[in-house]
This record gives sequence, structure tokens and C-alpha cells, in this order.
Amino acid sequence: MMATASIMKDIQAGDLIYKPDAVRTLARVLDGTTIQAAERTLKNSVVDRNQSVSSAALVSSYHLLPVAKDIVKRWTNETQEAISATKSFPQQHSTNEYYGNYRLPNSTYAYQYHALGLLYQLRNHDKMALMKMIQQLNDQKPLMICGHCSKTGWATSPIWLNWKLLKPS
Repeated sequence: MMATASIMKDIQAGDLIYKPDAVRTLARVLDGTTIQAAERTLKNSVVDRNQSVSSAALVSSYHLLPVAKDIVKRWTNETQEAISATKSFPQQHSTNEYYGNYRLPNSTYAYQYHALGLLYQLRNHDKMALMKMIQQLNDQKPLMICGHCSKTGWATSPIWLNWKLLKPS
């Protein structure tokens, strides 16, 4: 309990250097009985404006699925917000002796990819919910290429399963 409180303090302190690692560590320390205490902290981390923190919270949610799937399912709205949000790195210019001045990329969209994967894991067994999610994502602004590839795979998997069932032997 003492370690959990210390890690949650690191997350709430707001230092962007330690926050993503603290979120990942918290998910590894929690079990089914202690996740209730950290639910609000993790839920806030999913919708954090920094994409590193959001991505860390989404990946940590994957690891919490076997322990507390019902609690992670409550974060569906926040996960959908992470897909539609536009997050970026804090703008930094760097000088390197070999590469000169360069700018870091504005966004990697990894948080959207992780959010899509988490929503898929939560809705994997319900074909109608999966098809509805794909429909909603098609109506939104374009996602990154990995997201389109994932959606295409998810959209074709029910069709493939139905074709295998209808195929004459």
C-alpha cells in the first residue's frame, strides 16, 4: 500500500519526465483489491493532454484487463476521447553536432493506436458493437495509417468468419 501511494503521488505531481513511467509501474503493482483506489488516477491519465502519459495509461490498461476487466470497461468513454483528441509533444528544438537543428515530430499518434487496440479488446466478443465502432470511426476525421489498417482487419474478420461458416465442405 505504501508503494502504491508513493507511485500515485508521482503521477499527481505532474512532472512529465516521471509521469509515464509511474503510470506503467502503478499498473504492475496493482491487483484486483487495490485497483479501486487508483481508478480515478488512471482514468485521468488516459485523457491526459500529453500523448506519452495517455499512451502509457492505455497500454497499462491492457495489462489490467486480466485482473479487473470490469473496471477497465468503465473507461470506454475516456478511451474514445483519446481516439478523437489531438495531442502533441511539447515543442522542442534540439541541436545535435551531427544533425544540426531539428524539430521533434508534432505527434506520433501512438495513443490513438493504443486506444483503438484497447477498444477492440473490450468489444472483441460483440460483433455488433465492433461494427458500430468501425462505423463511428469512419465518420470521424482521418486517423493515422495504423488505425486504418486495424479497422480494415477488424471489419473483415466477421466477414471472414461468416464466409468460413457458409462455405460448403
